[in-house]
Amino acid sequence: MMQDVVAHVRSIIKRGDTRPVTSLSVGSTQIPYDTAHFSSLSPTNPCRTLFVDGGNAEVFSSPHLAVHFIRIYGAVYSGATRLSRHTTEGFAIIRLVHGATGFSYQTHLIGMSLAIPEISLTDMRLGSVSQNVMPQAVADVVRHCLEWQMIDQHACEAVVKDGALHDCPQDVYRTVSQNTVLQIGVSKTTTALTNTGVSAPYHLSGTCPPGSWVYAAHPTIGFAKLHPRATHVFRIDVKNGTLHQAASLLVPTCTDATFLGYPYGLLEADLRAAVTAREQRYLRHLFVAKYGTVQPLEQASDAHDMLNALH
Repeated sequence: MMQDVVAHVRSIIKRGDTRPVTSLSVGSTQIPYDTAHFSSLSPTNPCRTLFVDGGNAEVFSSPHLAVHFIRIYGAVYSGATRLSRHTTEGFAIIRLVHGATGFSYQTHLIGMSLAIPEISLTDMRLGSVSQNVMPQAVADVVRHCLEWQMIDQHACEAVVKDGALHDCPQDVYRTVSQNTVLQIGVSKTTTALTNTGVSAPYHLSGTCPPGSWVYAAHPTIGFAKLHPRATHVFRIDVKNGTLHQAASLLVPTCTDATFLGYPYGLLEADLRAAVTAREQRYLRHLFVAKYGTVQPLEQASDAHDMLNALH
């Protein structure tokens, strides 16, 4: 049976799509495709650059109340030299409340100081405008806010974040939002497609120039191969600069054999910010030991976990 599966997949790849690629679809935006948008990369002069990432894990969760542990890590580099590193961590207690305009989530932070405004269920950052938003989505928004707080506290000439580059909330982070700090987002995964329905990075890898390169699909969104021997093409977002400037700044940091072509500062931030499964179990056990059983609170959402435990 597997042989038939493999044969069919190979036939799809070999046959491909004979239509010409004329555009790339990034989110809801259609961008014309043109090989003239490729440009080769070479290292640029280093500057003080902050690499930042965050991780969070559920301590317990129900649709109306949840506790998450959040960790934010940032490392300041100049080229390939790390100058400093910073960590902040604590707990977010997320509670569903009902007000004059409907349901929203309130967040209370312990161990971290930041006022998080109420987040409506219709907030587009939650990814779903419905009554079925779970606290996990709110915790992710809170984590992103805390990442921007760290960026605001450690002013550098450039900042590199994991994932797509979302707008900095100007009412809270004036240092970043009101100056010309070069902001770069590096996405490890992307759903961008060509007009023929093929993965954009896959197509670009077959039509690109040799060596390391950047493809400027849009003034603020592009794709880059950051080392000549890299096996991955990443989406790059930029603000307060050009895609070529951003990608060239990253090139000297993408030589680590652990993940050739991926910025080492982000690799470090990912490893340091991640909340491991072991940590999550410890925090849950600690919470239950002091609070007591949380099963009545979790019964609306834990049935799958109970079934998975039987496997």
